[in-house]
Amino acid sequence: MLRVYLSIVQRRWVCVTAHVVCILCCLFVGPQRSYGFQQVISLSSPSQTLTLPGAFTWARTYPSVANGYLVSFTRSATAGKSNTIFLMSLANSVQHKVSFNVPGSQITILDDVSVSAGGDLIVAGSYATGTSSSHFLDKVSLDGNVLSAVALGDYEATRVCSTADGSTWTLGQSTSAIVGSDYLVRRYDATGSLSGSYLSRNSLPRPTAILNLHSAGKVFGQGAVAQSHLACGSASVGVYIGSPENLWFEVTVGGDAHIWPLPSSSGLTSLVLGPPGSVRATIAGLGAATLLLGTTSGTWVPLPDALQVSAAKLPAVGRFLGVDGLSVVYARGNQGIDGDRPLYWSAIE
Repeated sequence: MLRVYLSIVQRRWVCVTAHVVCILCCLFVGPQRSYGFQQVISLSSPSQTLTLPGAFTWARTYPSVANGYLVSFTRSATAGKSNTIFLMSLANSVQHKVSFNVPGSQITILDDVSVSAGGDLIVAGSYATGTSSSHFLDKVSLDGNVLSAVALGDYEATRVCSTADGSTWTLGQSTSAIVGSDYLVRRYDATGSLSGSYLSRNSLPRPTAILNLHSAGKVFGQGAVAQSHLACGSASVGVYIGSPENLWFEVTVGGDAHIWPLPSSSGLTSLVLGPPGSVRATIAGLGAATLLLGTTSGTWVPLPDALQVSAAKLPAVGRFLGVDGLSVVYARGNQGIDGDRPLYWSAIE
């Protein structure tokens, strides 16, 4: 069993390309959009505060918000056991616990779980049977029925999200040693068919560097983990990749894509996207931040917090969990994950 597990994790994260590309400060993929540095706005006073009992626990991943639900899950399950996916409705606090397993697998590892615009689960991960392993992208109903299953070959989706048109978007990488023109971002339509590929390895600032996009934040195989985030916004999808690449990539649902080089930063713990170009994140040493996008590069700047400067000062923003309608949802403070914690809603522009 241990040998099988190690076989999976040692093969998963090595991604090397033999092509060397010189990249200008600003690289366009598709039609050009016009960008200029936006005016820094503050995090407005919350329009809603809600405590959801049982939402935070060390037994599952840190929760995220997607399409009206708070979602978290257990990472792995061995033979005869199931992964647990926990959902809680933001509208009425109704809880769902969905069991997920792959029949006949010796171990199932979930990389990410989100909720589609239609209210179904999007589940990405890997499983092993005998001496082989496979990567999958499944759509699952809230009662646990697998509605569709996509075999991903040697591409492993480490992050997933869904846009309002029913598309599923993934951030991931090939587990093959030589990837050539491997695309990191994929788009699948409502039937599970691949409808778009974006962000080629050849377009990255360091295309030959080993890239490890493991979403669990651990080191497997060769190379340290590159901090990475995928976020679906109202009309676009964004990807952050930290060192060694240090970039922001954003593509509209219409396929217009752009890459911005960013200054090196570490400790980016959360990231959300609202309207195109409206990015919020939490970064160690900087706190809540917004991304200013110019025509040739981007930069992180502190996000002023209305409640932090008010008389009734509250703890700083701990993490942004996602976007709900026209608001960003976040938790305050950096206390442990266990226990009941209030969530806050503030307008995102």
